[in-house]
Amino acid sequence: MTDTDEDDRPRAARPARTAVGRAAGCAKALLVLVGVLALVFFGARFQAGRMGQRKLDAQLAAVDAREPNWRLDDVMAARERAKPADADNDGPAILAVADNLPKEWNTWPSSEGGQKWNEKRDQNRLPAADGVASARAALGLIAEQRAAALNLRNGRAAFFPLKVESNPIATLLPHAQKVREVVSVLSLDGQVAALDKNPNRGIEAARAQLKLARAIGDEPFLISQLVRCACATSAGHTAMQVLAWGEPTEGLAELQAELLAEAETPYFLIGMRGERASLDRVFAGLADGTITEDEFFRMATGRVGPAQRAVFRAYKPLIPGDRAMCLDLCNQYVGAAQLPHHEQLAALAAVPNPKRAGFDPRHLGTSVLLPACDRFAEAALRT
Repeated sequence: MTDTDEDDRPRAARPARTAVGRAAGCAKALLVLVGVLALVFFGARFQAGRMGQRKLDAQLAAVDAREPNWRLDDVMAARERAKPADADNDGPAILAVADNLPKEWNTWPSSEGGQKWNEKRDQNRLPAADGVASARAALGLIAEQRAAALNLRNGRAAFFPLKVESNPIATLLPHAQKVREVVSVLSLDGQVAALDKNPNRGIEAARAQLKLARAIGDEPFLISQLVRCACATSAGHTAMQVLAWGEPTEGLAELQAELLAEAETPYFLIGMRGERASLDRVFAGLADGTITEDEFFRMATGRVGPAQRAVFRAYKPLIPGDRAMCLDLCNQYVGAAQLPHHEQLAALAAVPNPKRAGFDPRHLGTSVLLPACDRFAEAALRT
């Protein structure tokens, strides 16, 4: 007769039954642990979201009280109200000059002649003779465009319409590059004119470049203000070169007044106010879904896939707190931009930099979207 336990099953089955029981117990314990961890994770996300929303509400209330018209719609509406009448706007004339430049002109700077023109000038020496000849030949290709560009020194205003996208960071600024192309025409024209014993024309070319800087005006993007800085700097350099190579007798008082007026332009403040409004619009779009996670990662890393979407789902409850962080940093940069020039660098250095502080998943958006604002400020101060 086989020896059995109380439930009449063989004793040999006991170890198997015990192992099965232990495995089932471990599985239950693991499920409980996973459940607890999930509760902790989602509870932490929920709590972080609530705390972030409170911070965001406080930030929005503070900036609304201090600057009621800071949002992007208000900034763009103010710009639209200040634009000149179509009949008084030289913006289309600027774009026409750029659009009519021949291909040969656009490739000249990288040609052998263009390189000859530039190679000695960085050493504060006259350009090589063959470089000067090449520059004259290049300008000969665009006689009509040079005349049109030089005529832009008149006192008329210039304005370029902007179509701000629902994702402001995706807004295109094709006119900015065209403005720089016309400035390059005027820079070369002015310097060659001075070498050709016509320094008065060189001063006219410098004044026309300042006109193009003012055409960028108060466009509310840091990149726009960088272009304006570049145009103003080019005007100053052209004027210095003309004065070094000749003795102009006309336009100097007007140029001096125009340079002084341009020197008062708060480039960084204009750009930073627009950047703040644009970034806040981006965070609002990420929160309400009008800007998708795919758009976000295209802006941030250029890569989109399942891993990025999973990261965004984990990050989304943190958006209010991240938006509050970004708005706070932008407000600090705006505050620094409002200080006297000699106090700005110290104030900028005191603003926390999330890119240098190490990655914090709570501030994913801020770390990838906020540009190097202090570098923009330094460029504005140099100008």
